[in-house]
Amino acid sequence: MNIKNAVINNKKKIMITALVAVAAAVIAVASASAVNATTVKSLKKIASAYVPSTATFQEMDRERGRYELDYYDKTNNEDYTVTISKKTKKVTRVERDCENCNGNATVKLSKAEAEAAVKKEFSGIKKISSVLEKDSGLYEYRVEFSGSKFHGTAYVDPSSGKIISNDYRYSKRTKDAETAGTDPISESEAESIVLKKIPGAVITDIELDTHRGVKYYEGEATLSNNEYEFMINASTGEITKWTTDTNDNDNDEEYNDNDHDDNDHDD
Repeated sequence: MNIKNAVINNKKKIMITALVAVAAAVIAVASASAVNATTVKSLKKIASAYVPSTATFQEMDRERGRYELDYYDKTNNEDYTVTISKKTKKVTRVERDCENCNGNATVKLSKAEAEAAVKKEFSGIKKISSVLEKDSGLYEYRVEFSGSKFHGTAYVDPSSGKIISNDYRYSKRTKDAETAGTDPISESEAESIVLKKIPGAVITDIELDTHRGVKYYEGEATLSNNEYEFMINASTGEITKWTTDTNDNDNDEEYNDNDHDDNDHDD
């Protein structure tokens, strides 16, 4: 084989290799798209059980450790967000907000009647309590409730009994959350500890969990472009773990984190 033919053959081999690589890339992209489409379809099927049949799917966001699917119910002018765990593919949280729904200047319902409205909406409630609050000059009942598999908060119009909004969660930690009052610090106190460290932040998630027999509040908060994950000893109020995520750069701070393992959860 002369030099000219060798060069031509090499060029052919390079072109074939490049074409094979391009084809493989196309197949990989197509496969990934198929997987994503399948994932979205299965997640929508899971979420559909937690929203009205009249609600339509809007969009899905991928967050750390979870999917958030947004729905809109035009019939009732309500927005829904269904959160699904990436790991378990189970619903962990459902949020509902009625558009243009507010409290009322007139209070016609008693606490018992407001609680009855919530019980009608959520079956299986075992504990429930309510308090009348005033927001922007209008009254509303804030109703806290919990069952064996969920716990949450609902806001009720004190005149009509309509649920203005609600936020409830499903998790294996629900039983711990129901007895949170028996711990030295409450959930609101744990939130105060976080807000004292990062004033002005919004706490997006907080739950009571158990690690090796010790109870901790763990959750997430946001402030500007920063996301925070925290863990607080429920007995002492001590921050045992604090993680800051800024523009995809993680900076971890650990506080006496020798008495638990993040992967060691009690059922």
